[in-house]
Amino acid sequence: MSEKESQNELIETDTDINESESENENENKKIPKRSWQKLLLLSICLAGVIFAYAQQIGQMTAFFRELGLSQTVVSIIWVAGPISGFLVQPLVGIWSDRSTSRWGRRRPFLLGGAIFVVLSEILVSNSRDLGSKMGDTPSHNPAAITLAVIGFWIMDLANNTLQGPSRALLADWAPDYQQKLGSAFFSLWVGVGNVGGYFSGSVDWSSYFSTFETSNCKNACANLRFSFMIGGIIILTTNLITLFAIKEERFIKSKNKNKKAPNPFTMLFKGITKQPKWFKLVNLVNFLSWIGWYCFFMYGTDWFGSRIYNGKPKNPCPDYPKHSDCLKYEKGVARGSLALTFESGLCLILSPFVPRIIDKIGIKITYFIGQVVFGIVLCLTVFVRNEAVAMIMFAFVGIPLATTMIIPYTIIGKLAPKKDNGLFMGIRNLFVVIPQLIVSLTMGALVSHPFKGNSSWAMFVGGIFEFVGAGCVFLLIVDKSELSVEEKKKLLENENENENGNENEIENEIGIGIGIGIENENENEN
Repeated sequence: MSEKESQNELIETDTDINESESENENENKKIPKRSWQKLLLLSICLAGVIFAYAQQIGQMTAFFRELGLSQTVVSIIWVAGPISGFLVQPLVGIWSDRSTSRWGRRRPFLLGGAIFVVLSEILVSNSRDLGSKMGDTPSHNPAAITLAVIGFWIMDLANNTLQGPSRALLADWAPDYQQKLGSAFFSLWVGVGNVGGYFSGSVDWSSYFSTFETSNCKNACANLRFSFMIGGIIILTTNLITLFAIKEERFIKSKNKNKKAPNPFTMLFKGITKQPKWFKLVNLVNFLSWIGWYCFFMYGTDWFGSRIYNGKPKNPCPDYPKHSDCLKYEKGVARGSLALTFESGLCLILSPFVPRIIDKIGIKITYFIGQVVFGIVLCLTVFVRNEAVAMIMFAFVGIPLATTMIIPYTIIGKLAPKKDNGLFMGIRNLFVVIPQLIVSLTMGALVSHPFKGNSSWAMFVGGIFEFVGAGCVFLLIVDKSELSVEEKKKLLENENENENGNENEIENEIGIGIGIGIENENENEN
């Protein structure tokens, strides 16, 4: 099948709907230039999502290990993320694309996802106490494990419900030439969310708020409980800010009663199998890159606890002696969360500058540098045993984090048809969650047996994939000018024409409100 046909089929998967007069009205509405303040408030919802996700990454592996689960079992539990992401994000994208709610297409999903994240955090953080009431003992706690796993899986489902609509909202709401600015603000909030989420896992909250401790939930468990309480407040607050700040226009339903919307599963299948060339290449780099990311997410703090601090997880962990292996492990995990805070801090600092760096050296070179830096850090974990060096290494991961949170979304925001933003974002996520599925199913067994419990080798393998992904970056199609004439014509027929501004205007906007100092906008806000 030709590339032209692939592009056409993906764009036309919902042609039955878009042929109607009312649908054309949706497509042809001109998107005005948005103020930087509105874009900032639109993207703040992701800060709460990432805060919760950072808490998962920084604390849940250690929490499961301290419940007595092995590396292999913990890896299998993490499979929930890719499975839920594989199904939930694309379907939520399709459903939100077609939503005719008076609240808009994306906002109802943001509210629902935020509520379920909070409920899941309540379940996980109280799993030990609830398990005790169901008959658990300190050394045998199947009920607590079951509740924690269920809560963890609900958290994954809810997070996946949130991520697609939050990104699609930007692609819907801002014109093409502001997509890079909007993605930069998303990356900024990703940094804020990560800093807060990881920092919340690095503090010994139980020493300040002893009321969160119970006979079944002490030390690390009590810290997780307080941390998750903070996370719940933040995710609700940030999503409510976006919900009230951004007003979506109601999607107009087809006036033709005989026309039937395509089955979402059919649309998803066609979307996956009929990808245009530019989208296939974005997904290829995503796939390779996220193998490394999930090796890092799953084993980063565990590596600090087991390799840097030479600790071992144990259930239950005694308060005495202070030099016990499990206390070393807990301290190492907390220091690992602090290192991830430094990583996120660097991402936060760099994010506003990434669009300018892209303008200077190009999007491919910028992306390539990020991939290579991450690959080097992952491979060095095999050799590093010094805490200070480990902290510096983790901080440098902020560089690839900033580029990863901006560049793929910028490309999709510019090249994907506006009417199918949810579908494209959802399919893109498949090539993020499939690597997680692979890592979850394979790395636990590899770490437990061939790697003899040494999680640094898992990250080394991830580093190799990062280098391969770095090489593939130069294959990317990153602008409409690189599309074939046929692809360009078809794309223009199906998207909103709103390129009144010059993309270079972003240089006059990107630093407003975040310390770079630029001109004020005189445009009226919507």
